[in-house]
Amino acid sequence: MMKDATQRKQTVATKKNYAALGKALRELMEEKEFGAISVQEICVKALVPRATFYNYFADKYDLLKFRFRQLADSMADKLKNYDAGSREYFDKFVSIVIEYVDANRNLISGLLKAGSGMGLAIIEKALSERLYEYLLRSERSYKVPTELLSEFYAGSIIFMVKWWLENETSYKKEELALFIDLLVNPYRFI
Repeated sequence: MMKDATQRKQTVATKKNYAALGKALRELMEEKEFGAISVQEICVKALVPRATFYNYFADKYDLLKFRFRQLADSMADKLKNYDAGSREYFDKFVSIVIEYVDANRNLISGLLKAGSGMGLAIIEKALSERLYEYLLRSERSYKVPTELLSEFYAGSIIFMVKWWLENETSYKKEELALFIDLLVNPYRFI
């Protein structure tokens, strides 16, 4: 369980440690699959003592969760000018996810490799939480529970991204966005 990393009063040193640990994890994930990375490797690369790591995080999964929550917050910032109930919001959300995946193929591909199921689950949970907030803010009435709908969308988006990366298809990111729209657009369930 994350040790209240987002709640903790962040001193300059704390912010530097979070940044260094996050950067180290990212660099290591571009070199090898997440399951093969150890906390010790993260700490050595970040130049942060192992004990300091454990002051902030319970394990590497906790750090990964923290980083993807930061990413989800960053995505939410990009969506703040869109009406949560609008079709444009959903389209922009999908576009942001696909742009991130396209720009970070090695990182995401590392999570797709064997032994990284927990890493994908963390990404899916972050997406699901954001989609749930979106659906609640939309103030629309859905034929299925909002929580189920958000988890369905997140799982579908993750599945499509995984399919796109694993099959190294010739489809462009715009085509992937269209496929996601055709398969999981929430406006089809109103």
